Amino acid sequence: MGKDGFAQSFLIRRDGFHGHLFLPHQDKYPGLALLVLGGGSMPYSFTRKEADAFSEEGISSLAVGYFGVKDAPKTIVHVPIEYVEKAAAYLHAFGYTKVIAVGISKGSELALTAASFLPDIDGVIAFAPSCRVYMGIGSGISWVDRSSWTFRGVPLSFAYHRSSGIKAVLHSLKARELTFRPVYEKADQDAEEGTIIPVERIHGPLLLIASSQDSLWSSENACRMIRQRLIAQPFRYPVKTLIYPYASHILLPFESGFERFFRVARKHPEECRQTILDVRHEVFTWLRDLIPDS
Repeated sequence: MGKDGFAQSFLIRRDGFHGHLFLPHQDKYPGLALLVLGGGSMPYSFTRKEADAFSEEGISSLAVGYFGVKDAPKTIVHVPIEYVEKAAAYLHAFGYTKVIAVGISKGSELALTAASFLPDIDGVIAFAPSCRVYMGIGSGISWVDRSSWTFRGVPLSFAYHRSSGIKAVLHSLKARELTFRPVYEKADQDAEEGTIIPVERIHGPLLLIASSQDSLWSSENACRMIRQRLIAQPFRYPVKTLIYPYASHILLPFESGFERFFRVARKHPEECRQTILDVRHEVFTWLRDLIPDS
Protein backbone atom coordinates (compact mmCIF):
# COMPACT_ATOMS: atom_id res chain seq x y z
CA MET A 1 0.00 0.00 0.00
CA GLY A 2 1.39 3.42 -0.91
CA LYS A 3 1.53 6.49 1.30
CA ASP A 4 -1.70 7.75 -0.26
CA GLY A 5 -3.50 4.49 0.53
CA PHE A 6 -3.39 3.14 -3.03
CA ALA A 7 -3.49 -0.65 -2.86
CA GLN A 8 -4.38 -2.26 -6.20
CA SER A 9 -5.22 -1.49 -9.84
CA PHE A 10 -7.60 -3.27 -12.21
CA LEU A 11 -7.87 -3.58 -15.99
CA ILE A 12 -10.94 -4.31 -18.10
CA ARG A 13 -9.26 -7.02 -20.16
CA ARG A 14 -8.02 -8.84 -17.06
CA ASP A 15 -10.57 -7.98 -14.35
CA GLY A 16 -13.68 -6.84 -16.22
CA PHE A 17 -13.37 -3.22 -15.06
CA HIS A 18 -10.82 -0.41 -14.88
CA GLY A 19 -10.15 0.84 -11.39
CA HIS A 20 -7.91 1.70 -8.47
CA LEU A 21 -8.57 0.59 -4.90
CA PHE A 22 -7.64 2.89 -2.03
CA LEU A 23 -7.52 1.42 1.46
CA PRO A 24 -7.54 3.61 4.58
CA HIS A 25 -4.67 3.47 7.04
CA GLN A 26 -7.34 3.09 9.74
CA ASP A 27 -10.64 1.53 8.69
CA LYS A 28 -13.32 3.56 10.44
CA TYR A 29 -16.16 1.94 8.47
CA PRO A 30 -15.58 -1.81 8.83
CA GLY A 31 -17.51 -3.94 6.35
CA LEU A 32 -18.28 -0.94 4.17
CA ALA A 33 -16.74 0.06 0.81
CA LEU A 34 -17.44 2.75 -1.76
CA LEU A 35 -17.57 2.31 -5.51
CA VAL A 36 -16.71 5.78 -6.87
CA LEU A 37 -17.99 6.93 -10.30
CA GLY A 38 -16.87 10.31 -11.62
CA GLY A 39 -18.74 12.81 -13.74
CA GLY A 40 -18.87 12.98 -17.51
CA SER A 41 -16.71 16.11 -17.76
CA MET A 42 -14.15 14.87 -15.24
CA PRO A 43 -11.00 12.96 -16.17
CA TYR A 44 -10.47 9.61 -14.50
CA SER A 45 -7.55 11.11 -12.59
CA PHE A 46 -10.10 13.20 -10.66
CA THR A 47 -12.14 10.08 -9.84
CA ARG A 48 -8.97 8.56 -8.38
CA LYS A 49 -8.42 11.67 -6.27
CA GLU A 50 -12.02 11.49 -5.07
CA ALA A 51 -11.64 7.85 -4.05
CA ASP A 52 -8.35 8.67 -2.31
CA ALA A 53 -10.04 11.54 -0.43
CA PHE A 54 -12.74 9.16 0.82
CA SER A 55 -10.09 6.65 1.92
CA GLU A 56 -8.31 9.39 3.88
CA GLU A 57 -11.52 9.71 5.88
CA GLY A 58 -11.25 6.04 6.83
CA ILE A 59 -13.35 4.19 4.27
CA SER A 60 -12.21 1.75 1.56
CA SER A 61 -12.89 3.26 -1.86
CA LEU A 62 -12.65 1.83 -5.37
CA ALA A 63 -12.42 4.33 -8.22
CA VAL A 64 -13.93 2.97 -11.44
CA GLY A 65 -13.17 4.40 -14.89
CA TYR A 66 -16.06 3.77 -17.26
CA PHE A 67 -14.96 5.84 -20.26
CA GLY A 68 -11.76 7.32 -21.62
CA VAL A 69 -9.57 4.63 -20.08
CA LYS A 70 -7.88 1.57 -21.60
CA ASP A 71 -10.32 -0.83 -23.33
CA ALA A 72 -13.38 1.27 -22.33
CA PRO A 73 -15.45 3.43 -24.71
CA LYS A 74 -13.69 6.71 -25.43
CA THR A 75 -16.87 8.65 -24.76
CA ILE A 76 -20.06 8.06 -22.75
CA VAL A 77 -21.82 6.08 -25.44
CA HIS A 78 -22.95 2.47 -24.89
CA VAL A 79 -20.91 2.07 -21.71
CA PRO A 80 -21.49 -1.44 -20.29
CA ILE A 81 -23.04 -1.47 -16.82
CA GLU A 82 -21.10 -4.72 -16.38
CA TYR A 83 -18.06 -2.63 -15.43
CA VAL A 84 -19.90 -1.62 -12.25
CA GLU A 85 -21.14 -5.18 -11.77
CA LYS A 86 -17.60 -6.59 -11.86
CA ALA A 87 -16.30 -3.91 -9.51
CA ALA A 88 -19.08 -4.48 -6.96
CA ALA A 89 -18.57 -8.25 -7.14
CA TYR A 90 -14.85 -7.79 -6.46
CA LEU A 91 -15.51 -5.71 -3.33
CA HIS A 92 -17.95 -8.29 -1.98
CA ALA A 93 -15.48 -11.08 -2.72
CA PHE A 94 -12.79 -9.04 -0.94
CA GLY A 95 -14.93 -9.28 2.19
CA TYR A 96 -17.04 -6.12 2.29
CA THR A 97 -20.60 -6.65 3.49
CA LYS A 98 -22.01 -3.44 2.00
CA VAL A 99 -20.96 -1.79 -1.25
CA ILE A 100 -22.24 1.74 -1.80
CA ALA A 101 -22.12 3.32 -5.27
CA VAL A 102 -21.10 6.98 -5.12
CA GLY A 103 -21.66 9.01 -8.27
CA ILE A 104 -21.62 12.64 -9.29
CA SER A 105 -23.40 14.12 -12.32
CA LYS A 106 -23.26 11.55 -15.14
CA GLY A 107 -21.67 9.19 -12.64
CA SER A 108 -24.77 9.50 -10.44
CA GLU A 109 -26.89 8.53 -13.43
CA LEU A 110 -24.71 5.43 -13.79
CA ALA A 111 -24.73 4.72 -10.05
CA LEU A 112 -28.53 4.83 -9.79
CA THR A 113 -29.03 2.92 -13.05
CA ALA A 114 -26.52 0.22 -12.14
CA ALA A 115 -27.99 -0.17 -8.66
CA SER A 116 -31.44 -0.69 -10.19
CA PHE A 117 -30.05 -3.69 -12.11
CA LEU A 118 -27.47 -5.09 -9.69
CA PRO A 119 -28.31 -6.61 -6.29
CA ASP A 120 -24.63 -6.43 -5.29
CA ILE A 121 -24.96 -2.66 -4.83
CA ASP A 122 -26.28 -2.01 -1.34
CA GLY A 123 -27.07 1.70 -1.56
CA VAL A 124 -26.31 4.89 -3.49
CA ILE A 125 -24.98 8.34 -2.75
CA ALA A 126 -25.93 10.52 -5.72
CA PHE A 127 -24.41 13.99 -6.02
CA ALA A 128 -26.23 16.24 -8.54
CA PRO A 129 -28.25 13.25 -9.76
CA SER A 130 -30.30 12.48 -12.81
CA CYS A 131 -33.65 10.71 -12.54
CA ARG A 132 -33.51 9.24 -16.05
CA VAL A 133 -31.12 7.79 -18.61
CA TYR A 134 -30.01 10.46 -21.05
CA MET A 135 -28.44 10.44 -24.50
CA GLY A 136 -24.78 9.67 -24.87
CA ILE A 137 -22.09 12.31 -24.61
CA GLY A 138 -19.69 12.40 -27.55
CA SER A 139 -16.29 13.99 -27.94
CA GLY A 140 -15.90 17.60 -26.91
CA ILE A 141 -19.24 19.18 -26.08
CA SER A 142 -21.71 17.09 -28.06
CA TRP A 143 -24.69 14.84 -27.55
CA VAL A 144 -25.43 11.80 -29.70
CA ASP A 145 -28.59 9.88 -30.52
CA ARG A 146 -27.47 6.75 -28.69
CA SER A 147 -27.86 5.55 -25.14
CA SER A 148 -25.20 6.24 -22.55
CA TRP A 149 -25.45 2.69 -21.12
CA THR A 150 -25.92 -0.93 -22.13
CA PHE A 151 -26.75 -3.98 -20.04
CA ARG A 152 -26.12 -7.49 -21.30
CA GLY A 153 -25.34 -5.91 -24.64
CA VAL A 154 -28.70 -4.10 -24.95
CA PRO A 155 -28.76 -0.26 -25.02
CA LEU A 156 -31.05 1.25 -22.39
CA SER A 157 -33.94 3.52 -23.37
CA PHE A 158 -32.87 7.16 -23.18
CA ALA A 159 -34.10 10.72 -23.36
CA TYR A 160 -32.67 12.74 -26.25
CA HIS A 161 -32.66 16.25 -27.60
CA ARG A 162 -30.67 17.18 -30.65
CA SER A 163 -28.56 20.19 -29.80
CA SER A 164 -25.48 21.95 -31.05
CA GLY A 165 -22.38 21.91 -28.87
CA ILE A 166 -21.40 25.29 -30.30
CA LYS A 167 -24.76 26.71 -29.24
CA ALA A 168 -24.25 25.32 -25.73
CA VAL A 169 -20.81 26.91 -25.54
CA LEU A 170 -22.17 30.28 -26.66
CA HIS A 171 -24.96 30.01 -24.10
CA SER A 172 -22.37 29.26 -21.40
CA LEU A 173 -20.25 32.24 -22.41
CA LYS A 174 -23.29 34.50 -22.22
CA ALA A 175 -24.24 33.09 -18.82
CA ARG A 176 -20.62 33.31 -17.61
CA GLU A 177 -20.72 29.75 -16.35
CA LEU A 178 -20.99 26.21 -17.67
CA THR A 179 -24.64 25.59 -18.40
CA PHE A 180 -26.18 22.77 -20.42
CA ARG A 181 -29.45 22.86 -18.53
CA PRO A 182 -31.63 23.92 -21.52
CA VAL A 183 -30.44 20.85 -23.46
CA TYR A 184 -31.50 18.45 -20.73
CA GLU A 185 -34.75 20.28 -20.00
CA LYS A 186 -35.74 19.89 -23.65
CA ALA A 187 -34.75 16.22 -23.53
CA ASP A 188 -37.04 15.86 -20.49
CA GLN A 189 -39.96 17.38 -22.40
CA ASP A 190 -39.78 14.74 -25.14
CA ALA A 191 -38.77 11.80 -22.90
CA GLU A 192 -40.79 8.63 -22.63
CA GLU A 193 -41.64 6.95 -19.33
CA GLY A 194 -39.24 4.11 -20.07
CA THR A 195 -36.27 6.45 -19.75
CA ILE A 196 -36.89 6.95 -16.02
CA ILE A 197 -34.42 5.02 -13.85
CA PRO A 198 -36.36 2.30 -11.96
CA VAL A 199 -34.94 3.34 -8.60
CA GLU A 200 -37.57 1.30 -6.76
CA ARG A 201 -35.52 -1.81 -7.67
CA ILE A 202 -32.48 -0.61 -5.70
CA HIS A 203 -31.55 -2.89 -2.80
CA GLY A 204 -30.54 -0.28 -0.26
CA PRO A 205 -30.88 3.27 1.06
CA LEU A 206 -30.39 6.41 -1.02
CA LEU A 207 -28.74 9.72 -0.21
CA LEU A 208 -29.60 12.35 -2.84
CA ILE A 209 -27.73 15.67 -2.78
CA ALA A 210 -28.41 18.54 -5.17
CA SER A 211 -28.16 22.29 -5.69
CA SER A 212 -31.10 24.56 -6.43
CA GLN A 213 -28.66 26.57 -8.59
CA ASP A 214 -27.40 23.61 -10.62
CA SER A 215 -26.62 25.03 -14.06
CA LEU A 216 -25.79 21.79 -15.91
CA TRP A 217 -29.07 19.99 -15.35
CA SER A 218 -31.90 20.22 -12.83
CA SER A 219 -30.63 17.89 -10.13
CA GLU A 220 -33.12 19.40 -7.67
CA ASN A 221 -36.02 18.37 -9.90
CA ALA A 222 -34.42 14.94 -10.38
CA CYS A 223 -34.37 14.44 -6.60
CA ARG A 224 -38.03 15.42 -6.43
CA MET A 225 -38.98 12.97 -9.19
CA ILE A 226 -37.02 10.14 -7.58
CA ARG A 227 -38.79 10.71 -4.27
CA GLN A 228 -42.20 10.85 -5.95
CA ARG A 229 -41.49 7.58 -7.75
CA LEU A 230 -40.43 5.88 -4.52
CA ILE A 231 -43.53 7.12 -2.71
CA ALA A 232 -45.70 5.70 -5.51
CA GLN A 233 -43.78 2.40 -5.61
CA PRO A 234 -43.15 -0.01 -2.73
CA PHE A 235 -39.67 0.90 -1.42
CA ARG A 236 -38.56 -0.32 1.99
CA TYR A 237 -35.26 1.54 2.38
CA PRO A 238 -34.63 5.03 3.77
CA VAL A 239 -34.26 7.92 1.34
CA LYS A 240 -32.65 11.19 2.39
CA THR A 241 -32.66 14.27 0.14
CA LEU A 242 -30.52 17.37 0.69
CA ILE A 243 -31.02 20.47 -1.49
CA TYR A 244 -28.58 23.37 -1.04
CA PRO A 245 -29.11 26.95 -2.23
CA TYR A 246 -25.39 27.73 -2.34
CA ALA A 247 -23.69 25.04 -4.38
CA SER A 248 -22.74 24.34 -7.98
CA HIS A 249 -23.29 21.22 -10.06
CA ILE A 250 -19.96 19.88 -8.76
CA LEU A 251 -21.30 19.19 -5.29
CA LEU A 252 -18.94 16.96 -3.29
CA PRO A 253 -17.80 16.70 0.35
CA PHE A 254 -14.35 17.93 -0.76
CA GLU A 255 -12.92 20.93 -2.61
CA SER A 256 -12.88 20.01 -6.30
CA GLY A 257 -11.14 22.88 -8.06
CA PHE A 258 -14.07 23.12 -10.52
CA GLU A 259 -15.80 25.86 -8.52
CA ARG A 260 -14.44 28.69 -10.69
CA PHE A 261 -16.54 27.48 -13.63
CA PHE A 262 -19.80 28.26 -11.83
CA ARG A 263 -21.26 31.64 -11.02
CA VAL A 264 -22.77 30.69 -7.67
CA ALA A 265 -19.36 29.60 -6.36
CA ARG A 266 -17.71 32.82 -7.52
CA LYS A 267 -20.49 35.02 -6.17
CA HIS A 268 -20.98 33.22 -2.85
CA PRO A 269 -17.63 31.54 -2.04
CA GLU A 270 -18.07 31.46 1.76
CA GLU A 271 -21.60 30.08 1.56
CA CYS A 272 -20.46 27.42 -0.91
CA ARG A 273 -17.58 26.43 1.36
CA GLN A 274 -20.05 26.05 4.22
CA THR A 275 -22.16 23.83 1.97
CA ILE A 276 -19.14 21.57 1.40
CA LEU A 277 -18.63 21.27 5.16
CA ASP A 278 -22.30 20.44 5.71
CA VAL A 279 -22.30 17.87 2.89
CA ARG A 280 -19.17 16.33 4.40
CA HIS A 281 -20.91 15.97 7.78
CA GLU A 282 -24.10 14.56 6.25
CA VAL A 283 -22.33 12.03 4.03
CA PHE A 284 -20.11 10.54 6.71
CA THR A 285 -22.92 10.49 9.28
CA TRP A 286 -25.08 8.62 6.74
CA LEU A 287 -22.25 6.16 6.07
CA ARG A 288 -21.62 5.54 9.78
CA ASP A 289 -25.25 4.49 10.15
CA LEU A 290 -24.67 1.80 7.50
CA ILE A 291 -21.79 0.05 9.24
CA PRO A 292 -22.81 -3.62 9.60
CA ASP A 293 -23.81 -4.54 13.15
CA SER A 294 -23.14 -0.98 14.35
